[in-house]
Amino acid sequence: MAIVEPGSTWAPLGQRLATTTNERHRTVLGIARRSNVLESELDRLVVDDHCVVNEGFLTLIYAESE
Repeated sequence: MAIVEPGSTWAPLGQRLATTTNERHRTVLGIARRSNVLESELDRLVVDDHCVVNEGFLTLIYAESE
């Protein structure tokens, strides 16, 4: 079973949030930080008024089906 470290994903978003002054971008980043249980190694992070896009390797946790 793979071990997922969500902190490695959210740390770069938190760093970006700390340096972003645009209030709309701060809102989008704040929502993105609480959306999933995943781990990613970010190569690039892009933020605009409507979305957050990242590039890199991604590991997700999916709930088991019943």
